[in-house]
Amino acid sequence: MEHYDAARSWVAQWQAAAGPDLELEWQTVNNRQLGRNPLPVAAARQYQTLTGKIRQRFPALDDWCRCKPLTVLAQQSE
Repeated sequence: MEHYDAARSWVAQWQAAAGPDLELEWQTVNNRQLGRNPLPVAAARQYQTLTGKIRQRFPALDDWCRCKPLTVLAQQSE
């Protein structure tokens, strides 16, 4: 329960980013106190394609790609 608000904010960010250019995969997680909650588990093809290109050219950015998925996806149009 301690990180519930942060998790809700994180889910909301992914929901806001979702659209025709970003396909999300969702998984329902069950919690005794909070009930059933859908969580994004993967931003499928676009994220994987972009991070593959970034990592190929700049291997040092591997951790950055994992920590900043929305920033990576924002670079899609550039």
